[in-house]
Amino acid sequence: MLDESVAERIRALPDRPGIYLFKDGKGKILYVGKAKSLRKRAANYLRRPADPRLAAMLAEARDLDALLTDSEGEALLLENNWIKQQRPRYNVLLRDDKTYPYLKLTADPYPRLAFTRRIRRDGADYFGPFLPGGLARKAIKVAQKLFQIRVCRIEIDGRLPRPCLYHDMHRCLGPCVDGLTTREAYQEAVEQAKLFLSGRNDALLKDLKTRMWQASEEEDYEEAARLRDLMAEVESLSQRRKVSSTGGEDVDVYGVHTAGGNAAATVLVMRGGQVLDRR
Repeated sequence: MLDESVAERIRALPDRPGIYLFKDGKGKILYVGKAKSLRKRAANYLRRPADPRLAAMLAEARDLDALLTDSEGEALLLENNWIKQQRPRYNVLLRDDKTYPYLKLTADPYPRLAFTRRIRRDGADYFGPFLPGGLARKAIKVAQKLFQIRVCRIEIDGRLPRPCLYHDMHRCLGPCVDGLTTREAYQEAVEQAKLFLSGRNDALLKDLKTRMWQASEEEDYEEAARLRDLMAEVESLSQRRKVSSTGGEDVDVYGVHTAGGNAAATVLVMRGGQVLDRR
Protein backbone atom coordinates (compact mmCIF):
# COMPACT_ATOMS: atom_id res chain seq x y z
CA MET A 1 0.00 0.00 0.00
CA LEU A 2 1.29 3.46 -0.91
CA ASP A 3 2.41 5.57 2.04
CA GLU A 4 0.09 8.55 2.48
CA SER A 5 2.97 11.05 2.64
CA VAL A 6 4.17 9.78 -0.75
CA ALA A 7 0.64 10.05 -2.13
CA GLU A 8 0.52 13.67 -0.97
CA ARG A 9 3.81 14.40 -2.70
CA ILE A 10 2.42 12.88 -5.90
CA ARG A 11 -0.68 15.08 -5.76
CA ALA A 12 1.50 18.16 -5.27
CA LEU A 13 3.66 17.58 -8.36
CA PRO A 14 3.49 20.30 -11.03
CA ASP A 15 2.29 19.89 -14.61
CA ARG A 16 5.87 20.19 -15.86
CA PRO A 17 8.43 17.89 -17.49
CA GLY A 18 11.08 16.36 -15.28
CA ILE A 19 12.11 13.24 -13.40
CA TYR A 20 10.72 11.73 -10.21
CA LEU A 21 12.57 9.62 -7.65
CA PHE A 22 10.97 7.17 -5.25
CA LYS A 23 13.09 6.69 -2.10
CA ASP A 24 12.98 4.34 0.87
CA GLY A 25 12.97 5.35 4.54
CA LYS A 26 16.75 5.85 4.51
CA GLY A 27 16.71 8.12 1.48
CA LYS A 28 18.01 5.47 -0.91
CA ILE A 29 16.67 5.79 -4.44
CA LEU A 30 14.38 2.91 -5.37
CA TYR A 31 13.19 4.00 -8.80
CA VAL A 32 13.73 6.86 -11.25
CA GLY A 33 11.22 7.83 -13.93
CA LYS A 34 10.72 10.68 -16.37
CA ALA A 35 7.60 12.43 -17.58
CA LYS A 36 6.37 15.08 -19.96
CA SER A 37 3.97 16.00 -17.15
CA LEU A 38 5.06 14.91 -13.68
CA ARG A 39 1.57 15.38 -12.30
CA LYS A 40 -0.15 13.22 -14.92
CA ARG A 41 2.50 10.51 -14.97
CA ALA A 42 2.86 10.12 -11.21
CA ALA A 43 -0.93 10.08 -10.75
CA ASN A 44 -0.85 6.56 -12.23
CA TYR A 45 0.93 5.38 -9.09
CA LEU A 46 -2.12 6.29 -7.01
CA ARG A 47 -3.88 3.32 -8.60
CA ARG A 48 -3.03 -0.28 -7.75
CA PRO A 49 -0.32 -1.44 -10.21
CA ALA A 50 -0.70 -4.72 -12.07
CA ASP A 51 3.03 -5.53 -11.91
CA PRO A 52 3.86 -7.08 -8.50
CA ARG A 53 7.41 -5.69 -8.64
CA LEU A 54 6.08 -2.17 -9.09
CA ALA A 55 3.64 -2.78 -6.23
CA ALA A 56 6.55 -3.88 -4.03
CA MET A 57 8.48 -0.71 -4.88
CA LEU A 58 5.51 1.50 -3.99
CA ALA A 59 5.00 -0.35 -0.71
CA GLU A 60 8.65 0.27 0.17
CA ALA A 61 8.64 3.96 -0.86
CA ARG A 62 8.63 6.53 1.93
CA ASP A 63 9.50 9.67 -0.01
CA LEU A 64 9.17 11.16 -3.49
CA ASP A 65 11.45 13.79 -4.96
CA ALA A 66 11.38 15.53 -8.33
CA LEU A 67 13.69 17.54 -10.55
CA LEU A 68 12.09 19.86 -13.10
CA THR A 69 13.43 20.36 -16.62
CA ASP A 70 12.54 22.72 -19.45
CA SER A 71 11.66 19.95 -21.90
CA GLU A 72 10.88 16.27 -22.21
CA GLY A 73 14.23 15.80 -23.96
CA GLU A 74 16.08 17.17 -20.94
CA ALA A 75 14.04 14.86 -18.72
CA LEU A 76 15.12 11.89 -20.85
CA LEU A 77 18.78 12.84 -20.49
CA LEU A 78 18.49 13.42 -16.76
CA GLU A 79 16.70 10.11 -16.23
CA ASN A 80 19.39 8.36 -18.24
CA ASN A 81 22.15 9.96 -16.14
CA TRP A 82 20.58 8.86 -12.87
CA ILE A 83 19.75 5.31 -13.93
CA LYS A 84 23.21 4.71 -15.39
CA GLN A 85 25.02 6.14 -12.36
CA GLN A 86 22.76 5.20 -9.44
CA ARG A 87 21.44 1.85 -10.75
CA PRO A 88 18.21 2.03 -8.69
CA ARG A 89 17.14 -1.46 -7.69
CA TYR A 90 13.66 -1.35 -9.17
CA ASN A 91 14.79 0.18 -12.45
CA VAL A 92 16.99 -2.90 -12.79
CA LEU A 93 14.29 -5.34 -11.66
CA LEU A 94 11.77 -3.76 -14.02
CA ARG A 95 14.35 -3.75 -16.83
CA ASP A 96 13.94 -0.03 -17.17
CA ASP A 97 17.58 0.71 -17.98
CA LYS A 98 16.99 2.70 -21.18
CA THR A 99 19.17 2.17 -24.24
CA TYR A 100 19.47 5.57 -25.88
CA PRO A 101 21.58 6.36 -28.97
CA TYR A 102 25.30 6.90 -28.45
CA LEU A 103 28.27 7.43 -30.72
CA LYS A 104 31.53 5.57 -30.22
CA LEU A 105 35.07 6.09 -31.40
CA THR A 106 36.56 2.63 -31.51
CA ALA A 107 39.88 1.68 -29.92
CA ASP A 108 41.44 0.79 -33.30
CA PRO A 109 44.79 2.34 -34.29
CA TYR A 110 42.72 4.40 -36.74
CA PRO A 111 39.45 4.78 -34.79
CA ARG A 112 36.16 4.68 -36.65
CA LEU A 113 32.98 6.51 -35.69
CA ALA A 114 29.89 4.36 -35.17
CA PHE A 115 26.29 4.50 -33.92
CA THR A 116 25.40 2.28 -30.97
CA ARG A 117 22.82 1.75 -28.25
CA ARG A 118 25.08 -0.25 -25.94
CA ILE A 119 28.05 0.93 -23.90
CA ARG A 120 30.64 -1.81 -23.54
CA ARG A 121 33.97 -2.04 -21.75
CA ASP A 122 35.92 -2.34 -24.98
CA GLY A 123 38.33 0.59 -24.69
CA ALA A 124 36.25 2.77 -27.03
CA ASP A 125 35.20 6.35 -26.29
CA TYR A 126 31.42 6.81 -25.99
CA PHE A 127 29.47 10.04 -26.43
CA GLY A 128 25.83 10.78 -25.71
CA PRO A 129 23.09 9.98 -25.27
CA PHE A 130 21.71 11.84 -28.29
CA LEU A 131 18.04 12.76 -28.01
CA PRO A 132 16.14 12.63 -30.24
CA GLY A 133 17.90 9.69 -31.85
CA GLY A 134 18.25 11.42 -35.22
CA LEU A 135 20.81 13.77 -33.68
CA ALA A 136 23.29 10.90 -33.46
CA ARG A 137 23.12 10.26 -37.22
CA LYS A 138 23.43 13.98 -37.84
CA ALA A 139 26.44 14.21 -35.53
CA ILE A 140 28.20 11.48 -37.52
CA LYS A 141 27.70 13.41 -40.76
CA VAL A 142 28.94 16.66 -39.23
CA ALA A 143 31.97 14.91 -37.72
CA GLN A 144 32.79 13.45 -41.13
CA LYS A 145 32.60 16.90 -42.70
CA LEU A 146 34.70 18.51 -39.99
CA PHE A 147 37.31 15.90 -39.14
CA GLN A 148 37.13 13.25 -41.90
CA ILE A 149 36.96 10.33 -39.46
CA ARG A 150 36.29 6.98 -41.09
CA VAL A 151 33.02 5.07 -40.61
CA CYS A 152 33.94 1.90 -42.51
CA ARG A 153 34.48 -1.52 -40.89
CA ILE A 154 37.48 -2.61 -42.96
CA GLU A 155 40.85 -3.47 -41.45
CA ILE A 156 43.22 -0.55 -41.90
CA ASP A 157 46.66 -1.62 -43.08
CA GLY A 158 47.33 0.98 -45.81
CA ARG A 159 47.43 -1.64 -48.56
CA LEU A 160 44.39 -0.67 -50.60
CA PRO A 161 45.24 0.69 -54.06
CA ARG A 162 42.78 3.57 -53.86
CA PRO A 163 40.39 5.12 -51.33
CA CYS A 164 36.61 4.96 -51.33
CA LEU A 165 34.13 7.66 -52.30
CA TYR A 166 34.18 9.17 -48.80
CA HIS A 167 37.77 10.32 -49.36
CA ASP A 168 36.85 11.85 -52.72
CA MET A 169 34.01 13.71 -50.97
CA HIS A 170 36.42 14.95 -48.26
CA ARG A 171 34.59 12.88 -45.63
CA CYS A 172 37.54 10.61 -44.74
CA LEU A 173 41.30 11.12 -44.48
CA GLY A 174 41.86 7.79 -46.24
CA PRO A 175 44.06 5.81 -43.82
CA CYS A 176 43.29 2.70 -45.90
CA VAL A 177 45.73 3.90 -48.59
CA ASP A 178 49.38 4.41 -47.73
CA GLY A 179 50.52 8.02 -48.06
CA LEU A 180 47.14 9.77 -47.89
CA THR A 181 47.47 10.59 -44.20
CA THR A 182 49.67 9.82 -41.20
CA ARG A 183 48.91 8.23 -37.84
CA GLU A 184 49.66 11.56 -36.16
CA ALA A 185 47.38 13.59 -38.44
CA TYR A 186 44.56 11.10 -38.04
CA GLN A 187 44.93 11.03 -34.25
CA GLU A 188 44.82 14.84 -34.16
CA ALA A 189 41.53 14.71 -36.07
CA VAL A 190 40.24 12.12 -33.60
CA GLU A 191 41.10 14.35 -30.63
CA GLN A 192 39.26 17.27 -32.24
CA ALA A 193 36.28 15.01 -32.90
CA LYS A 194 36.24 14.01 -29.22
CA LEU A 195 35.93 17.66 -28.20
CA PHE A 196 33.10 18.17 -30.67
CA LEU A 197 31.21 15.06 -29.61
CA SER A 198 31.68 16.01 -25.95
CA GLY A 199 29.96 19.33 -26.63
CA ARG A 200 33.07 21.48 -26.14
CA ASN A 201 32.44 23.50 -29.27
CA ASP A 202 33.35 27.10 -28.40
CA ALA A 203 36.87 26.85 -29.82
CA LEU A 204 35.61 24.90 -32.83
CA LEU A 205 32.97 27.51 -33.66
CA LYS A 206 35.52 30.31 -33.26
CA ASP A 207 37.85 28.57 -35.72
CA LEU A 208 35.04 27.97 -38.23
CA LYS A 209 34.01 31.62 -38.01
CA THR A 210 37.58 32.79 -38.63
CA ARG A 211 37.87 30.50 -41.65
CA MET A 212 34.49 31.67 -42.96
CA TRP A 213 35.49 35.35 -42.87
CA GLN A 214 38.87 34.53 -44.41
CA ALA A 215 37.16 32.68 -47.26
CA SER A 216 34.81 35.62 -47.74
CA GLU A 217 37.70 38.11 -47.89
CA GLU A 218 39.35 35.90 -50.51
CA GLU A 219 36.04 35.95 -52.43
CA ASP A 220 35.67 32.19 -52.07
CA TYR A 221 31.98 32.57 -51.38
CA GLU A 222 31.15 28.92 -51.95
CA GLU A 223 33.56 27.89 -49.18
CA ALA A 224 32.31 30.69 -46.93
CA ALA A 225 28.74 29.47 -47.38
CA ARG A 226 29.80 25.90 -46.64
CA LEU A 227 31.49 26.97 -43.41
CA ARG A 228 28.47 29.08 -42.45
CA ASP A 229 26.16 26.09 -42.87
CA LEU A 230 28.60 23.90 -40.97
CA MET A 231 28.58 26.35 -38.06
CA ALA A 232 24.79 26.17 -37.98
CA GLU A 233 24.94 22.36 -37.85
CA VAL A 234 27.47 22.41 -35.01
CA GLU A 235 25.36 24.88 -33.04
CA SER A 236 22.23 22.77 -33.52
CA LEU A 237 24.07 19.76 -32.11
CA SER A 238 25.57 21.60 -29.16
CA GLN A 239 22.40 22.81 -27.47
CA ARG A 240 23.39 23.43 -23.87
CA ARG A 241 21.09 21.40 -21.70
CA LYS A 242 20.70 22.27 -18.05
CA VAL A 243 20.96 18.61 -17.07
CA SER A 244 24.55 18.28 -18.15
CA SER A 245 27.62 20.49 -18.35
CA THR A 246 29.76 20.60 -21.47
CA GLY A 247 32.81 21.24 -19.31
CA GLY A 248 32.61 17.91 -17.50
CA GLU A 249 33.09 19.57 -14.11
CA ASP A 250 32.77 18.04 -10.66
CA VAL A 251 30.79 20.70 -8.77
CA ASP A 252 28.09 21.10 -6.14
CA VAL A 253 25.41 23.63 -7.10
CA TYR A 254 23.59 25.29 -4.20
CA GLY A 255 20.15 26.90 -4.46
CA VAL A 256 18.21 28.81 -1.80
CA HIS A 257 14.64 30.10 -2.02
CA THR A 258 12.90 32.28 0.56
CA ALA A 259 9.23 33.18 0.81
CA GLY A 260 6.95 34.30 3.63
CA GLY A 261 9.65 34.04 6.26
CA ASN A 262 10.51 30.46 5.27
CA ALA A 263 13.55 29.22 3.41
CA ALA A 264 14.42 26.07 1.48
CA ALA A 265 17.83 24.96 0.27
CA THR A 266 18.89 22.26 -2.16
CA VAL A 267 22.18 20.96 -3.53
CA LEU A 268 22.67 19.43 -6.97
CA VAL A 269 25.69 17.15 -7.10
CA MET A 270 27.39 17.19 -10.51
CA ARG A 271 30.11 14.71 -11.38
CA GLY A 272 31.68 14.60 -14.82
CA GLY A 273 29.25 17.32 -15.90
CA GLN A 274 26.15 15.26 -15.05
CA VAL A 275 23.58 15.82 -12.32
CA LEU A 276 23.85 12.69 -10.18
CA ASP A 277 22.25 13.58 -6.86
CA ARG A 278 20.06 16.10 -5.09
CA ARG A 279 20.24 16.84 -1.38
